[in-house]
Amino acid sequence: MNASGAATTGLQVQGNYIGTGIAGTTSIANGSGVRLTGGAAATIGGATTAHRNVIAGGLGHGVEINANGSAAVTVSGNYIKTAPPAL
Repeated sequence: MNASGAATTGLQVQGNYIGTGIAGTTSIANGSGVRLTGGAAATIGGATTAHRNVIAGGLGHGVEINANGSAAVTVSGNYIKTAPPAL
């Protein structure tokens, strides 16, 4: 998932399986799982199980935040670079 500039402001990435098969039990190779460039106040994951993302299968970073204008980005409660069957 890539987002940049104004599109990342207030963005919420929650409750997703990124880089996994449809059932969330297999990894599928991709680049970075979540990549944000610029923007502010984005949230990736959250405090509850429903908000948690499973970010697996990435050949690059699980979560990549480029500092070019990014501010107040929260990343919490996610399973990042974890093999889905172990969940």
